[in-house]
Parts: sequence; structure tokens; C-alpha cells
Amino acid sequence: MKTLELVITDFCNLSCNNCGQGTPWHKTKQNMSMDYLREISDYFEPHEFEHIKISGGEPTLFREFDTFCSEIQTLFPAKAYSMATNGKKLKKYLDDIKVFNWIDLSRYPGLNDKEFDELLALEIPNVKYFEKHDGEEMMDIRIFPNYEKKNIFNKCSWPKDIYKIVQDRIYPCCIAFGLTTIRNDEKLSEDKLGVILDHHWRENLQKLNIEFACKQCWVPD
Repeated sequence: MKTLELVITDFCNLSCNNCGQGTPWHKTKQNMSMDYLREISDYFEPHEFEHIKISGGEPTLFREFDTFCSEIQTLFPAKAYSMATNGKKLKKYLDDIKVFNWIDLSRYPGLNDKEFDELLALEIPNVKYFEKHDGEEMMDIRIFPNYEKKNIFNKCSWPKDIYKIVQDRIYPCCIAFGLTTIRNDEKLSEDKLGVILDHHWRENLQKLNIEFACKQCWVPD
């Protein structure tokens, strides 16, 4: 489904070397506000995106998380809603998270085992449980750039219809922002991989060409 991912907070209560969002190395972390979310909702047509995904950072650290859950369907009308979380604060919001069609809960070994097991025992209907394992999915992506990739842009294993909002910018790839924080390369700056989120974001995104960044992505070729 065509997806709009909202990073409602850049803060996280874990610090994983394998973080695809570059959260531990993001130096200018911010929280969105409900006023800002209400403002940017006007930049999108109702049902322009079939799926709205909430992420971070850790989304349950968002100061107005319960309010956002109560307004998300009004602000961003869509067919489906989901959230990605590490679950460390999820029990606090068991009533609020009923708005999500599914929740991706990941176990990060040694970091959130207690919370993961407690939530697993609750058998929450809309929670999907993912066990991370050593190997590629747990690899430190800062040292795994895959510079020899040739066809990643045209044959990317990730969908190309996942747009991502971080702070005041929108990115045409759900991983692009992570590259701006993880790779120490001036070519991978925020203004080259995303555009300011305003009423002109659609036409401005069409002017971007992010193919040059794909060889430094950690997604397999």
C-alpha cells in the first residue's frame, strides 16, 4: 500500500548499533507537536495514502501520544494504520493503540526482553511480534555500506511508495533520512535526499534524484 510514515519523535529509549533510522547519531532530535501535526495534515488529500505508519525514534515517547491516537484517523484519513515500537512503554497505552490495525513490536536481544515477553503473554490482537537475530538484520549498518551495488535503485527490495516525514522534511524513501545521519558523506545531506514539507512537496520531490545514494544503503542488492 502507498504509505506515509510519520516520525512523531526523534528520541528513543534504546541505543542500537543496527538502528536503520540513525537515531543514536541524530544530533538535532526533536518532538513533533499536535499543533504541527494538525498543520501538516492540510498538506495531504484525504486517503492520498492508503496506509499511515507511525514510528520514531520510539513513538510512545511522544508527549501527546494518547491525543494523537485519538485524532489520527481524522487528521490522516486512510485505510490502515500501523506503528513500529520497541514496546518498553506500550503497556501504558493499551487502550489508545486499539486505533492501529497492526503494531510491529521487535525484540532487541538484551535491550527489551522483559517488556517483549510481558506483551507477548498478553496476546494483544493487533500486535505482531518480531524476534531480531544476529546476522544481517542485527548488523551495525554504519560499517556495512555495500558500495559495490549496481542495481539497487531499480531492484530495491523495499517498496518505493513509502514516503517519510522527519521534522519539517519529507523523503521519497523510508530509509533516506537514516542515511543522512549514519553515513559521514556531504553528498547525503537532508536537502539532497528530501524536501521541505509544504503545499509544494509533490512537485519538489519530483525534482530529486536519490539514485546516487542507493549504493550506500544497507538494503541488499
